[in-house]
Amino acid sequence: GKYYLADLRTLKRTGKLNGRISFDQDRVFDWSFKSQDMVILDLDHIAQLDVPMRGKVVVESAGHGKADALDSNSRVSVSDLVVRGVPMPPSLLLVKTEAGVWQVRGTALGGQVALDLTYNTNPGMQSYLKADFSHFDFSPVILLLNPKLIQDKALAGSLSGIVNLSFRSGEIER
Repeated sequence: GKYYLADLRTLKRTGKLNGRISFDQDRVFDWSFKSQDMVILDLDHIAQLDVPMRGKVVVESAGHGKADALDSNSRVSVSDLVVRGVPMPPSLLLVKTEAGVWQVRGTALGGQVALDLTYNTNPGMQSYLKADFSHFDFSPVILLLNPKLIQDKALAGSLSGIVNLSFRSGEIER
């Protein structure tokens, strides 16, 4: 009554993803994954775009529970990022789930973006999204959306502002 991969090992261009996962008859998931020596070009979509973007990626995730009530911790970080020959600060994303509540915290490009999200999947419960953009250089995102702009030396994109939303689950449209 249990499906599992006890020793999962995947190999990309340079990086590896190792871990385990199981799912049983009671719909309980249990997993643990960790990357090793992974780089941006191990992400197929980015590699196919042929955008001059390099950097190290670390992914770690572990969790347990039923699909609607997972307890998990995940971490994704990007360091040594270089876009079109320009070094960029590191980024970090943390995701925690517990008792139907998702907590997402992150910083992008050394604090140019700070993200704080709590989403309670239980209907009618309080949730919020806070994002602070401080001279966020989003030109790498533009390159991923339109790789033809790689040759545009004047390409620039900067965003500053604050998003602060509070809402009840299932009522985000309000």
